[in-house]
Amino acid sequence: MYIDALTLAAIRAELTERVVGSRVQRVHLPEPLGLAFQLYGPGGAQWLLCSAHPQYARIHLVSDRPDRLSDAVTPLLLLLRKHVRGSRLVAVEQPPLERVLRLRFERGYPNEPVQTTVLVVEVMDRLSNLILLDADEVVLDSAKRVGPQINRYRTVLPRHDYRPPPPQDKLDPTSLTDDAVRASCRAGNATGPLWRALVGSLRACSPLLAQEVAYRATGSAETTVAQTHDWSAVSAALGALFASAAAGSFEPQLAYDGPTAMAFAPYRLTQHPGAGPVEGMSRAIELFHASMATPAPTPRPGQPSVEPQRRPLQKALTAAAARLRSQQQSLQQADMPLEELERLRLSGEWLLALAHEIQPGQTALRVEEAASDGGEFTVSLDPELTPQAMARRYFHQHQRQKRGAAVVAARLAQTRLRQHATAEALALLAAARTVADVRRIEREAQEEGLIPLVDRPPRRRPTVHSRGFDRHVIGGTVVLVGRSSRGNDQVTFREAQPNDLWLHARGVPGAHVVIRTTGPSVPEHVVQAAAALAAEASAARNAGSVAVDYTRRRYVRRIKGAPPGLVTYRQERTVHVVPNTVGARG
Repeated sequence: MYIDALTLAAIRAELTERVVGSRVQRVHLPEPLGLAFQLYGPGGAQWLLCSAHPQYARIHLVSDRPDRLSDAVTPLLLLLRKHVRGSRLVAVEQPPLERVLRLRFERGYPNEPVQTTVLVVEVMDRLSNLILLDADEVVLDSAKRVGPQINRYRTVLPRHDYRPPPPQDKLDPTSLTDDAVRASCRAGNATGPLWRALVGSLRACSPLLAQEVAYRATGSAETTVAQTHDWSAVSAALGALFASAAAGSFEPQLAYDGPTAMAFAPYRLTQHPGAGPVEGMSRAIELFHASMATPAPTPRPGQPSVEPQRRPLQKALTAAAARLRSQQQSLQQADMPLEELERLRLSGEWLLALAHEIQPGQTALRVEEAASDGGEFTVSLDPELTPQAMARRYFHQHQRQKRGAAVVAARLAQTRLRQHATAEALALLAAARTVADVRRIEREAQEEGLIPLVDRPPRRRPTVHSRGFDRHVIGGTVVLVGRSSRGNDQVTFREAQPNDLWLHARGVPGAHVVIRTTGPSVPEHVVQAAAALAAEASAARNAGSVAVDYTRRRYVRRIKGAPPGLVTYRQERTVHVVPNTVGARG
């Protein structure tokens, strides 16, 4: 479920009212990319949950203490316990129209200046992050480290200045005229849905918000741009929603589809007749995620239960994921930051350049404006060595550390690929419906070295029916769904043609889905149904709503050196669907 800027505005107001001024008592990890804070104030103890999960990123209060992720410790958690535990939450701030909250903590001691730290919670789907800053807006650490090789424009690494996410190049929805709304929407796809045009034109306009605007203005959430005539009603609906948020007036609601929550919002969901009020935005988000817990898929009649085979494999894969996570943390701690590596090289160069100024017995050389920030640069000296010998030592250390950093980077990249492969195996295992599916996932995990190889009696040669994918027919269109890592690879790179549509749940492990195309376009209902299959066969299968990306198969590429099934893709579009099993298996 997409958390937009208006939802975060409601959370900010709620946190300001309920927990600002509270002291941080405890901090722990409820999940690999999450944080849980126990805050104690006049109203007693309350728990705050923050998550940078690519599919379920969020921040809100919870009713009960979140589970602890074993005794796992990360550098970010250690820094939070050092700088934030025992401090007070003094402010919760939100940059205008951004999906970002800044939690400011202060701690003071007698006769010492107040220590300020800021936790930045960026709720941006797969780009979500939790970033801890010092008082000078310098990054102490983050849940996800983003180096220049990933994003050279916005690096998120320790000892780097924090740069906020760049604003979207879209119109400000708080100061629009009727003509501006009409022109911006018609400039896009004039025959497409109005809500999609609003999302593409306006800042801070999520799909749910845009559909609500379309419904309030036209009476239908699916009205197209061409069918829209009263643009004053569109701008009025937009203005009313954003004005209520600016005034701090929120009406949290939750909409259900049967027993499963499908949407939450800080305003009345008039497009969903079954939506009802909830006591607080945090409670709405908490109930939404609680409703996602559904039982594992049941076998079809005549098939044995897969649970006896699923449970031990799930345990083995979960243990493998924990080992890989520990290995990743060790490698990250061993990885030398680029600034320190560069400092070794600069130290040698400055020693050679200023050797004539160094006096016998001198222990340090200070160079003004030599540092990257324009400040003073200090080179440590050994009085027993000449400047030239010290320079050679620095150059030798630089080369040695550079070679070591390359080895660590390669091992870290390989570890991350194996983490993705393990996560994908777990997701496919959760969606497995037959014993054959479970055994195939187990065999592939063993052959890829993800779990120990167990000696078993040799099996018979697989028949044609033991292929690693399912075949569905939806409205006369063939849809293929991978059932294992190699099944994913087979569906994408052997069965699919370049012009076929390829689908995958966004930001989470899961099955590759291919729609075999027979013409220039694919009917919308087929895309929606295939996307529901991709959502059902993913790690987000228990969610009320899942974002699914789709693109032409020609834009999908294998990752060099990665296990089967791991890919990159581009030119994607996104749909939001409810996980479901649709169509007939062939």
